[in-house]
Amino acid sequence: MEFYELGRCVENSEDILPLTASLISACQQNPYVEFIELREIADGSNRTEVIVIEVGDSTIRMNNPGQIKRREKFAITVDLQSSIPVIFRALRKDFPTMAHMYYVPHNTPKALCLYNVNWSTVEHHWTPEMFIQRLFWWLRESSELRLHRNDQPLEPLFYQSSYEVILPANFMEVFCRNGLCLTLEWVNYESNSHKILRAKVTKDTGNKEFFEGDFKCVKFFADPVESNSISNYPSTLAELSEKLGAEKFDRELYNSIYNLVPENGITAKQSGVERLFILVCIPRHLNGEFHRYDVIGYFLNVSFFELAKDFEVISHYAQNNKWHKIKLIGGVAIEDISSSIWKRHHLLPVEIRNSLNSEFARNISGIDASNACFNGIIAGVGALGGLLGQIWARGAWGQWCFVDPDYLNPHNLARHVGYDYMLGRPKAVVLQALTNDIYAHAETHSALHCSITDQNNELIMALEKASILVDVTASYNVPRELSVREDVPRVASLFLTPSGSSCVLLMEDSHRYLRSADIEAQYYRAILNSEWGNIHLTNHQGDIWVGGGCRDISVKLADDRLHLYAGVLAKQLRRRVDIQEAQACVWCVEEVTDAISSHEIKLYPVTRDIKSEWVVIYDEGLINKIRSIRLNALPCETGGILLGIVDTKSRTLHLVDALLPPNDSIASPVNFTRGIEGLSGALSSVHERTAGIVDYVGEWHSHPNGCSASPSSDDNQLITRLAETMRHDGLPVLMLIVSDTEISCTII
Repeated sequence: MEFYELGRCVENSEDILPLTASLISACQQNPYVEFIELREIADGSNRTEVIVIEVGDSTIRMNNPGQIKRREKFAITVDLQSSIPVIFRALRKDFPTMAHMYYVPHNTPKALCLYNVNWSTVEHHWTPEMFIQRLFWWLRESSELRLHRNDQPLEPLFYQSSYEVILPANFMEVFCRNGLCLTLEWVNYESNSHKILRAKVTKDTGNKEFFEGDFKCVKFFADPVESNSISNYPSTLAELSEKLGAEKFDRELYNSIYNLVPENGITAKQSGVERLFILVCIPRHLNGEFHRYDVIGYFLNVSFFELAKDFEVISHYAQNNKWHKIKLIGGVAIEDISSSIWKRHHLLPVEIRNSLNSEFARNISGIDASNACFNGIIAGVGALGGLLGQIWARGAWGQWCFVDPDYLNPHNLARHVGYDYMLGRPKAVVLQALTNDIYAHAETHSALHCSITDQNNELIMALEKASILVDVTASYNVPRELSVREDVPRVASLFLTPSGSSCVLLMEDSHRYLRSADIEAQYYRAILNSEWGNIHLTNHQGDIWVGGGCRDISVKLADDRLHLYAGVLAKQLRRRVDIQEAQACVWCVEEVTDAISSHEIKLYPVTRDIKSEWVVIYDEGLINKIRSIRLNALPCETGGILLGIVDTKSRTLHLVDALLPPNDSIASPVNFTRGIEGLSGALSSVHERTAGIVDYVGEWHSHPNGCSASPSSDDNQLITRLAETMRHDGLPVLMLIVSDTEISCTII
């Protein structure tokens, strides 16, 4: 068995580093570790101390699949100048190539990667004793091939590379389609230690000219390998050729170099290094079936001129200081590549990073792909709508059409996702530009500069394609107008309360049996009857003027609070959209602690009672409440006032709530006279809690058991008098009568 020998033996160990001394002590105290000797590697002013040890672990199986031996010889290198100051190096020359190793030069001891986090994190809880225990864990796991997950890259890419290449999400098109190439561009020029390049797929224009700092890319499609295939990182073209299959690789590399030579030749001045990038795509199989593609990159540490000369693809002599490529007849056969001098050139390791596509983005975000591919509309892309659009776009959840008639104004920048240079542009267009820039090759989002209630062909087409319409307009009219339309998808209304203390989600059921206006009426009843509703809609007039017009009014709300609500609403809508039933929920935030409490609102089916020119809409929850009041009052009649929302445009009257009879009411088994005590204050409270949306709309009373719910003559006289009073405001009045078996509505 052959072993590597690092550095020279140290006779006097008095001047060793404290870290080295503590490691030697830990080795000597561990019964499964034998300290052999101390060595050192001197490289100019830098000095690396080397602790040679032998370890033994009888729990490792004989003839294990990882080919780890029960006794192994290691060197612990200690270099305080290195980004990883302490590393285990395997001294056995035929130590297997495993996952989780650092890149090292060829014919040097393999370096074990023991941690999956940076040293800056590890060093805060690192001890020599735990370091040695970690080695034994690494050996046991590697012996059974348990250390490398199936979804990790094939190569042990844990090396200190100065180069990083970011591939576009559609890089596979370069391998699958003719006429395309990869173009590399610098991302940063400042760092000498870390160089980042960005690749993009472009059309191959045939331009072979070289420019200062230019990079040329050579692609190679390798043969498939199994998912557990791990191999050494090649340090030369010869090793890469052997690894990828010499005959195929040599020919394709030769042809690539030949084709990169411009027709007008190249000059010897084109001698800058690292101008050739080799991109290798490896199909990865799992149990014999295709699993995914892994990509590996290499930079050649040689000028293109020298490489072309070594491949003998250019003439031996210059003409006008230019070397021209030789003419090939019938292509090139592998045996025609007479020179192998090109194989000596060294490769530089490159860290490859793939850009995110929709699938990758959803996976990182923990979003289920099964419900993420749909068309949706976000109406109203102001501060909240813009944030929601960005959140969903980053998670690749949905393909959105942004609809908004407004422009980005200066005061919007305090909370909007837009920037100063975007001022004056339509908000929908601003959000479209920002979201489409997140992922270059994901589904694109569209924008319409109009109101969601407009009638234009583009909007009509978008509504036909959409499966959900997210209304973030926070307007009074939009949910009401959408409620009466049949040509819109399921509507979800999301908004913040004026005080910034709460956010709200109101969503129709998937069949739209409960429309937005129906849900809103039940939401207002919850406000009137819940403790959280007391201050829910305070400050509904706004508190700051941002312009000269009477509508230029806004509220004071910090951007951090807006992000809090956007996160809640974005997640909740995404979670709830698969639920078929209608939903309503309020989230309240405590002002000091920012603690969030949620309040689910139970929703009930509605009845639509068409009365002449009006449609009266009430829900089972309200009727159940009225029946309960009636039942408790029997054998006497009872009653009270009705609260609701009147929409004169759609000619609808939504009943919201019914109040208990005032204390001064007069009730008997055959008659009921509603009193007035406390009504004025009760109505004022209703107006305050609902921002003036809910108001008095009529009266309700009960009939005794066995009687119908049809109005009596006294009832008809009463509603006639009420109608005369309401007619001053041009509003209708409603009388609702409930018996033990019937309900009747009369509207005038």
